[in-house]
Formats: sequence, structure tokens, C-alpha cells
Amino acid sequence: MGQGRNEARPRRMVLSALVTLALALGTGVVTASAKDVDLDPSSRASVARAYNKVLAPALRVKTGWNGSVASCRVGKESAKSRKATRKAINFVRALNRLDPVKLSSKLNKRALRAALLMQANGALSHSPTKASFSRCYSSAARTAAGRSNLFLAYYGSGDRMPSTGARAIVGYMTDAGSGNEAVGHRRWILNPSTRVMATGSTRHANALTVIGTKRSSKAASPTYLTWPSKGWFPTQLEPEGRWSISTSRSRVSFARAKVKVHQVSSKGKKLRSLKVKKHKIKNGYGPHTLVFTVKGVKVPQGKKSVRYRVSVSGIKGAKKSKYSYTVKVFDPTRF
Repeated sequence: MGQGRNEARPRRMVLSALVTLALALGTGVVTASAKDVDLDPSSRASVARAYNKVLAPALRVKTGWNGSVASCRVGKESAKSRKATRKAINFVRALNRLDPVKLSSKLNKRALRAALLMQANGALSHSPTKASFSRCYSSAARTAAGRSNLFLAYYGSGDRMPSTGARAIVGYMTDAGSGNEAVGHRRWILNPSTRVMATGSTRHANALTVIGTKRSSKAASPTYLTWPSKGWFPTQLEPEGRWSISTSRSRVSFARAKVKVHQVSSKGKKLRSLKVKKHKIKNGYGPHTLVFTVKGVKVPQGKKSVRYRVSVSGIKGAKKSKYSYTVKVFDPTRF
């Protein structure tokens, strides 16, 4: 579906179905971070600039992992890789006007043990046992696995791009595959109140700790969070038709909501109606969310954009029962 889209995603990836567990963790030392992304979703130039200066370079950073599956040595992930992963997280959060997160150095180490466990066994589990995940098993890895998004990816021998690190974030936000219809990974990354996460990447696996870390009631919390996000949106991040709308208000319900999606002109005129399939509501994975599959999403050609008007009706518990927004899909590398 276009060179840019392929560049942003590993060709083979596996995502775990995320647990709903919420526990309190000691975050340890939190790495300092300035604002990673200066981005205004309503400005095409701003999104393009941030994509090309922040996200695109981050996706090219290799993990620098120096551990070993053969000897079960956890080793270290490079600081550059962790920074790139943090930038990717904050880029997708910025598209929804959410506050950035920082990383916990203490939890980063635990997350890396979970990533090693997943790569060593070539499988994913939030509750691995020593019997089923015998290679490189540790209690620390098991604990981290139960509190993290999990990602496993492999490239062919001819591929030179990294498999994990920042690229895992694109995988989580896509949330592709059977079993991920609730887009739990995406929802935890876009949880408005989260202020601290942790990441660990081996060559082919990532664990992103998103549960039980530091949160803040003062964090930016827009009523609605969407993916693809409202405003200008990079085509490289379009989640293969698996779209969603979440709410930061616990009283809001999408249980009886209906969704319509139309391709529109730059002036808002309806051009065509797209087929939409609403998925079963599953709460407990971060914010309350409605997931829907949109068929017929087009990839913009050259410098052109493709615009979609999303209308959600039948919302309960909100000031208004209907919410509409426009997604302007474009290729920032051609801007």
C-alpha cells in the first residue's frame, strides 16, 4: 500500500492480547526528558515536520542490544534506542494532544528481561510459566510480562531495518491480527493519565510496561481520543482499517453507538460512503473504546490528501450524543 507504509512496519509481527491487570509499581529513577514532540495536529506543516524530524529517524534506530539468547544474558539496550522508543510513544500521544511520558530506568531493566524471555521462546504470554517458557525464565520477566504490551517481530535475512524499539510502537498502534480487535495495546499507550512507562527491546522482542506506573489526574485528558487521530494524520500510521474512538470520561459509553465514515472533499462535501463494521465493546483495557473496521481506506498519492469524516452517534453519558471529526490522511515524506 505504498513504500512509506512498508517502511514503518515490520513484515512479520506478533502482538499479545493485553491483560487488564492494574497494580502499583515502584518506578525507581525516571529518566529526564524534555518535550520530545512539538506538534499541532491541525497543521499539515507541523505534523509533517514532526514526522520527518522525530518519528522517521526514531524508526531507523537499532536496539543496540548486547545480550544473548544462547546464554540467557539480559545485557543492555542502547540509550539511543530507548530514547527513540520514547519519542515514538510521545509522537502518537501528541497527535491526540496528550501529555508526554517519561521512562523509568528501574522498570526498563525489568521490561528487558520480559523481552528476552519472549524472544528466547519465540512466543508471547502475559503469564509465562517456567514449564511453558523454559528458556531464560525468571520471576522478574514474568512480573514485567504481566504489566506490559508485548511484541515479537522478525525480518528476513535481507532486511536491514530494526525489528523492535520504536517500531514496536507502530505495531502496538496498528494492533493488527485476530485477538486484538479490542486494540488494548493502543489504548494503554493513549491512556491520558499515564506519565511513566518503561521499555525493553532485544533484537526481535519488545516489552512496554504500561500498567501500574505513575499517573496524574492533572494530565491533559480530551474527552475523545481517536486513531487515526483527528486532523492531519501520516498515512504511514494508518492502522490497516482498524479504527477506534476512546473517551477519557469513565461515564461515557459507546455500547449503543453507531458509526458512519464518509470520504469528503477539502470543503467537506461527501464523496462516498465507506463500509464500517463495529466490533464488540470490551472495556478494561485503558480508556473505554469503540473499535470499528473501515473498508476502502485509500492511500494518498503524491502530495494529495484523502479526507474522512467520522460520525459517531448514540453516545451515552456525554453532553452530546453525537461526535464527528475529520481525519486528513497524507504522506508527510512528500510534503
